[in-house]
Amino acid sequence: MCSCYNFRFLRSALFMMITLSSKKRTRNLISYIKTPSFLLAILFELGLNIRYRDIEMLRLLIKDCNYYINKSLLRKLLAGKPTIILLDNALFYIEDLEDLYHSTLCYEKDTLKLAKRLLSPGGVFVDVGANIGGYTIRLASKARRVYSFEPHPRNFRLLKYNLKLNNLYSKVYAYRYAVSQKKGKVLLTLSEFHGRHSIVELRSRYIEVPSITLDDILYSEDNIDVIKIDVEGAEPLVLLGAKNTLTKTKYVIIETTFPVLRDFSHKILKKLGFQYLGKTDKTNSIYYNTKLLQK
Repeated sequence: MCSCYNFRFLRSALFMMITLSSKKRTRNLISYIKTPSFLLAILFELGLNIRYRDIEMLRLLIKDCNYYINKSLLRKLLAGKPTIILLDNALFYIEDLEDLYHSTLCYEKDTLKLAKRLLSPGGVFVDVGANIGGYTIRLASKARRVYSFEPHPRNFRLLKYNLKLNNLYSKVYAYRYAVSQKKGKVLLTLSEFHGRHSIVELRSRYIEVPSITLDDILYSEDNIDVIKIDVEGAEPLVLLGAKNTLTKTKYVIIETTFPVLRDFSHKILKKLGFQYLGKTDKTNSIYYNTKLLQK
């Protein structure tokens, strides 16, 4: 009888191949067959007790990023051996395939380009839901100051290490807080995926973490170029706790996958004088402050 684990494994493998072929990526498909990316995960690493999450993240790396994973890197990550990689002239300490996925930011490459363009040289960038620092590390090279928020202890540990690797302690203020509409304590429900922990979703596993509002932290800033918000469904709560901060902010890039949350966030921003500018990478929306940018 096929175990649940084997079923999930085969389902992910099948979906990966269907995804590649359905989008007619013939050249990429041939390339991946010749390279270690997918096949090595099956042929070389089954003996290392490979997890469903690893197969899923490998599928996403291929589907979203067309990212070439060399044999050595794949073996290290699937064997649970941390490593340091160089991406966009920045160093990232990663522990598994999901860290690789989030460090590349290839699934949000247009959003990253836009954030870099909207950030003035010597400006202020705010990263709410920083994970291990994909946005924070890259934009700190252009910004005068970056405020970075990540509530999960494990992700925050990697974020701090990546700041140290790139010599950014003097420019980046990192906080192990969940950003919400009030200061205090909240329950962070846990996912098997590092980037999907949430303070609004209900799951059986959770931890208590401190919460803060952007108004509590950013009261002394007079001008903020860009705030990026991606917090697994808690985006409206971040906005509710940032009403004073948003009056000083030029642009907001916010994750808007779910229609109900998107509409709620849109109403809050519109009431504060923000205009919808467009969508990028299918999941993020961009707003600009009409009161600041139309003077």
